[in-house]
Amino acid sequence: MKKNWKDGYRQDCSGYVSMAAKLPKPGPNTVGLFNAHTVPIAVRDMRPGDLFIDKDDRPGPDFRHVVIFEKWANAARTQYWAYEQRGTYGTTYRKLSYGLKTDDYKPRRLKNITG
Repeated sequence: MKKNWKDGYRQDCSGYVSMAAKLPKPGPNTVGLFNAHTVPIAVRDMRPGDLFIDKDDRPGPDFRHVVIFEKWANAARTQYWAYEQRGTYGTTYRKLSYGLKTDDYKPRRLKNITG
């Protein structure tokens, strides 16, 4: 969260989402994305560009993270394809299940997305 790319966005997950959403640089942190730039939606209503956000601060490796939903990976909707910026891995595109079980990830839609 402390380093920025040459384009001015932070080199973390919320900076990545801010860049993709064309939010002002350096972009809000994960809590800011959740509180000020998104609205809640139902998992069944997820569309490309929607987010799964974990805004809680707690000990451990899995806290305050955001991923960009692209599409469902299977008909049962037990996994989806997503883009994310993650630590030493950089930007990845992979199947995830964050937010589909009882966990801290919440489905959200950016306020500046229409259509």
